[in-house]
Amino acid sequence: MTIFLHYLKRHAREPVGIAIYIIAPIVFLFLTTVINEAAFETAIEAASELPGVIGEIAADATEAAINAFQLEGGSLNTSINAFMSMLVFQLMGALIVIDVLYRDLRKDMRWRLAVAPVPQIKFVLGNFKGALIFAMASGLLMIGANFLLGGYMFTPWVLFAVLFLVALMSQLVGVLMFYLFDRMAMANTVAVIFCWAMVFMQGLFMFEVSLPDALQSFGQQYTPLAWATRAIMLSGGTEAQEVLGNVNVMGISFAGGMSDVYLNLGLLTGFVAVLAVVNIVVANLRGRKAS
Repeated sequence: MTIFLHYLKRHAREPVGIAIYIIAPIVFLFLTTVINEAAFETAIEAASELPGVIGEIAADATEAAINAFQLEGGSLNTSINAFMSMLVFQLMGALIVIDVLYRDLRKDMRWRLAVAPVPQIKFVLGNFKGALIFAMASGLLMIGANFLLGGYMFTPWVLFAVLFLVALMSQLVGVLMFYLFDRMAMANTVAVIFCWAMVFMQGLFMFEVSLPDALQSFGQQYTPLAWATRAIMLSGGTEAQEVLGNVNVMGISFAGGMSDVYLNLGLLTGFVAVLAVVNIVVANLRGRKAS
């Protein structure tokens, strides 16, 4: 418990963790919300400037399309930005696990910790659990920010389940990178590629990236980020599905229901379970090699 609390406090104070988990996603959410609201107003004004009746019809149609994203007093647009931002920066959280593990167990600090009457795995698990709790807290903060900005909430228990699974996956990736690579730079590089490859393939980047159709389809359907995204988007109930199933969001039509939510949660859970087993196997192999 003492080791866990030590790492939890460290993660709560580390500038890298605060930047990745709190500052960056909230700033990103605020900027995208403001930019989208401005874009909506510009679109309505542009349509209304068309001549005569055509302008009136175009303005009304544009405003109706925008209003379709307002459900039960909440904005689907805001919530999509909030939860996609939350997922992407949760994945980047692998870097804070890597940073602390390498500083404590691969650099100068390792000599002090090596003489402690505690197995190395205790420090790894303490760091892992501390980072997981910090990640969950930051994710809940994003869910709260979405609520305060007037976002639509989808199904709360699905949001919490996805947050937990993605946070858990991120920390497991960080620990695995620590065991696989002796150099911190390599561990960080592979972790960043793991995260941003999924982001690019799913089309979540700020500008459009031209990818082969097969690769983009794979990214939108068959990656952990895709499963997490679909589980949230498909949990919005009948009204949300009428909107999300009929329009393309990030190039994807989210048509489906709760059975599809359970399927995507199951796939995400299975991936996390396999990742946990791989961590155990690699940790044991690394321990034998060290001894």
